[in-house]
Amino acid sequence: MLQKLRIKFVALAMCVLFIVLAIIIGTVNLLNYRHIVTSSDSTLEILMENDGKFPDAFGMRGKPFRRMESAEIPFETRFFTIRLDKGENVLYVDTMKIAAITEDDVVSYAKQALNSKKDRGFIGDYRYAVQEKPTEYLIVFLDCGRLLNAVKSFLMISAGISLAGYGIVFVFLYIFSDRIVKPIADGYEKQKQFITNVGHDLKTPLTIIDADTDIPEMDYGENEWCQDIKKQTEGLPD
Repeated sequence: MLQKLRIKFVALAMCVLFIVLAIIIGTVNLLNYRHIVTSSDSTLEILMENDGKFPDAFGMRGKPFRRMESAEIPFETRFFTIRLDKGENVLYVDTMKIAAITEDDVVSYAKQALNSKKDRGFIGDYRYAVQEKPTEYLIVFLDCGRLLNAVKSFLMISAGISLAGYGIVFVFLYIFSDRIVKPIADGYEKQKQFITNVGHDLKTPLTIIDADTDIPEMDYGENEWCQDIKKQTEGLPD
């Protein structure tokens, strides 16, 4: 009895803990990912507003710069730009701010972005934005590889720490579950014993009442009162 209660208690507690941890870890990592996407989109907006380039660091200290998280972003950001006409013919490619991409790669990514029919999205580690103009498309790709790797690393670390904590809680909970469950088990056993004792205490007088009911019936014959007494005594649990 005690062992079954311990198993049920530990299983229920661990299920609740798993759900809570899953919600916390999922929420934290989702917010972290959304922050990366929002930050990347903000940078892309500045690039799109300036025809695929950052505004001049010294000549333009206005609205675009106020929206940046850091004034160093124009110097740290890796991106590339392509212009295509409505027939998807290449008009211009700029890879000056990135070293790991060739012009052929840029064209391939650009066509994938157009085929997706989305204004924004991810192609590999690159976050892109498409701007449709009257005669051409401007597409800017932002390298988010390091940021996405940081998100993945944070996810793995948080999941690993959570699993380790989950295991530690399981061990301690199982060890101390005996003390937690024992009063409940004792109370259940006392209740069960009380019901058994009461049943035994009632059984003897009920048996006597049932037997004594037969005597008036023998003297005066069957009647509704004696029958009611017998039905009630027979209907009580043993």
